[in-house]
Amino acid sequence: MNSLRTRLFIWISACLLGMFAISGLLLYVYVDRELEDHFDEVLLERANILARTTEQLAGGILKFEFLEADLPQHKRQGNADHYQVWRKTGETIARSPSLESCALPVEFPLPQTPLFKNFTLPDGHAGRLVVVSFLPHEEDVPPTETFIMALGISREELDQTLEDVFQGLCLAALALVLGTFPGVWISVRRALESLDLLAWKTNTIEANNLSFRFPTDDIPLELYPISSKLNNLLERLELAFGRERRFTSDAAHELRTPIAELKTLAEVCREEAADKSPDMRPYFEDVLSVVNHMESLVTLLLALSRCESGQQKVNKTSIDLGRMVQEVWEGYEQKAKEHDRHVSINVPEGQFIETDVDLLQAILANIFSNAVTYTPAEGSIQIDLQTRNNGFDFTVANTNTDLNESDIGHIFEPFWRKSQGRSNTAHCGIGLSLVAAYARILDITITATIPTAGFLQIFLAFPSKP
Repeated sequence: MNSLRTRLFIWISACLLGMFAISGLLLYVYVDRELEDHFDEVLLERANILARTTEQLAGGILKFEFLEADLPQHKRQGNADHYQVWRKTGETIARSPSLESCALPVEFPLPQTPLFKNFTLPDGHAGRLVVVSFLPHEEDVPPTETFIMALGISREELDQTLEDVFQGLCLAALALVLGTFPGVWISVRRALESLDLLAWKTNTIEANNLSFRFPTDDIPLELYPISSKLNNLLERLELAFGRERRFTSDAAHELRTPIAELKTLAEVCREEAADKSPDMRPYFEDVLSVVNHMESLVTLLLALSRCESGQQKVNKTSIDLGRMVQEVWEGYEQKAKEHDRHVSINVPEGQFIETDVDLLQAILANIFSNAVTYTPAEGSIQIDLQTRNNGFDFTVANTNTDLNESDIGHIFEPFWRKSQGRSNTAHCGIGLSLVAAYARILDITITATIPTAGFLQIFLAFPSKP
């Protein structure tokens, strides 16, 4: 699923990790530069000390006063200091004992001094080299010849320090990462709580509560246009649904009088035809049948209109659900057994609920009528009532080869028919719509499913027992 929360989490985390990586890299480069500059300053100072303690004797011979101190770092084989002195022509005139026959990697002519460079020590370790030009001092006369000195030492301590800094930065980055992911996730969730609340409120809107309006105060600025547009949409829908309901109710009321008059005329003509024109009586009986169907349709429309407008009264009382199911089914039992239909009933008595008797009878009657009417010959009808901890589950399943999964969403729609073949004068196409409306009033959850091919199941979940 393309989740906004996940996308924000990934992008924010990626940005923060990128920022941490760049900051850590810049910090490491800065520390490396500072430590190396400090290391070079110390190395240059040591080379200058060696240069200042060098004296030129008669005949151009150099005397290194620091050799008289017999410093061990110039003699040891491992991790020793190395120095080498040249004339400007490149002729070597002195070197530290630790170099033995080796030479420091200095190329002539030198571009400038002091010159710093990395090199490999004779023992294979990494080293740092500084090259300086100097004038040795003379006691009697001023110095006349410039010499070149190179001092190379191990940079093992510097590298170790940089490695420790790098490890410290990695540990700090790891701590930041471990703290960033939960922090970002919590922040994203908190920031999107208003959006989740908006989605939840949107999901609760149904056709019978279009008067609901989304709050526009104390909400994030980004959600204000959405809430405002949704409120405008709900207002237009409420007006449209209100006009539709008023039209249905008004039309049904207006049709009651002419239908009643037509019914009276049909009954009178049928009785007169019985005496004067017996052959006309069947025609008037057909007219009366059509009028009765129209009257039933108007009655159902008025009942549906009352439910949708909230005018339907509910008088709840305690009843035995199992007994009521059996009593209502008795009116359809004989017809259900016609054409070799197989009927299975599992409805125990003694299951009491608080509900409206008339509305529940209407629900059961419409469901049973629908099952009996559309179950084909040699089909089956199964009626089952089961108890659960917080209520009852009632199921009516019947053979129906006409419906498929795509039809389930339309079953409770007014006047919906699968095909013209399902249309008949016994049903108006409003029965299941009225069932859904009554169920909503009585807090009964109703669903239609096709558990297996060629089988329709109507499921009612009754609320908790009293």
